[in-house]
Amino acid sequence: MKSEQRSVRRTIRSIASLSIPALAFCVAPVQGAGSGGPDILGIRTGMSPEEVYEALKNIDPTHRVTVGQLPIPALLGNKPAVYAMAPESRNSGGEETFTVTFSLPPNPQQVWSLQRQFNSSIHTTLEQIVDSLRQKYGPETTSTMTPNHPDMFWIFDGKGHLADPAAGKKVLRECPNTGLTWISMGLVPGPGAQVQPGVLAQAYGVNGPIQITEIQDPTKHPECQGWIEVHAYAVGGILDHGVFNDTLSIIITDVGIQKRAAYALNQVMTGVANKQLQQDLHKATQTAVPKL
Repeated sequence: MKSEQRSVRRTIRSIASLSIPALAFCVAPVQGAGSGGPDILGIRTGMSPEEVYEALKNIDPTHRVTVGQLPIPALLGNKPAVYAMAPESRNSGGEETFTVTFSLPPNPQQVWSLQRQFNSSIHTTLEQIVDSLRQKYGPETTSTMTPNHPDMFWIFDGKGHLADPAAGKKVLRECPNTGLTWISMGLVPGPGAQVQPGVLAQAYGVNGPIQITEIQDPTKHPECQGWIEVHAYAVGGILDHGVFNDTLSIIITDVGIQKRAAYALNQVMTGVANKQLQQDLHKATQTAVPKL
């Protein structure tokens, strides 16, 4: 187990140290653990894989940390990149799950999404849950309190400060597609998925250029970039004998981190693809036409 942990740390350090000078303009400042902002069990967006690994070990010292990795052959060769982590005991879809998702190289890897869910395992009232969320994250930017199903949103700025209510509501109203939507990368697992230990098959890695639409482009719509969203929703239920069995989901995302990373990675993958195309064209020009 110690040997496995050392191997994971080496992988995390080696990926974190990777940089490409030409893409420096895409690299966001690393917030780190001490920057404040909304958190789940002390883990925030912007933290590095090394910081998260140590934090998850402390959350449950009796179990290992599940580390998911995926291949990016054109960028990293045979060395995989960490894409997600989870406490081993909270990674099976049981009473509680907790997953942390990272952006990919060449930008410094950072947390961009973390999700915690209690599955019919909170034995208190919904009113108490709502009060606890407000104590944790402050007054919500907006919410819908339908019977038995509170649905709450908070918007924080890039420095981790709760946005002015008017500004936050404007972001939620005008930026759901341009600023609060992450970029899908083929079969790369999305946030909240169960973390598979070890390295995923090559089909689930990044094997070519990434499709980035104008709406998703992090260099567009600057007023919608750089926001951190907290979304919490609960569903109440009562078992026999008056025992509550509420479900609660909390999701924190800094989509800007993920989009900037995808943009930088796409530049690399596009460059590799173009180089391969030029090589193929050169090879074609050197090949004789069959005798006609």
